[in-house]
Amino acid sequence: MEKEFCLGVKCCKRVIISFAIILQLFVGITNVSGQQNGSVELTGDVVEYSIDGNVVIAEGNVEVSYKGATITCDKIEFERDTKTANAKGNVILTSNNGEISGKELRFNFEKMEGDFNGAKIVADPFYGSAETASMVNKDEILLQDGYVTTSDYDDPGYRLKAKSIQVFPKEKLVARNIKM
Repeated sequence: MEKEFCLGVKCCKRVIISFAIILQLFVGITNVSGQQNGSVELTGDVVEYSIDGNVVIAEGNVEVSYKGATITCDKIEFERDTKTANAKGNVILTSNNGEISGKELRFNFEKMEGDFNGAKIVADPFYGSAETASMVNKDEILLQDGYVTTSDYDDPGYRLKAKSIQVFPKEKLVARNIKM
């Protein structure tokens, strides 16, 4: 007796669902594209691609790495063609010059620039916080309505408050209209 192949709707649904689960598991643990040739590496608990493959949305334990910069967050939407990321929830950007954390971030990995809302920075020897922080390039951070200090305590003994503060990690800072 020959075996019959299942061609019924129920069987096809099982095959499609099984394939989708296997694909999702595979996609969840692989990269958007390998780290060869300066490409972006993206991982997360759940990773979804747009139909054209340009937009990648990841949720849960998200990590994106490119050219020495790494973003970790709860959720991210990443555009592969522009190498631009929109991150939300427990966002931390780490690079050779330090770390910026905040609620939300829009970041361009190609230009190494981006904007944070509700930011805290650690750019040795400087520590600070601001309403918004912009990474102008890999060597300059611009804080708006914030403060900086060289004290690494949660409640520093002093801080310099200003409307605008330029931080050049490991070098200097420039602040205007300072209040102590």
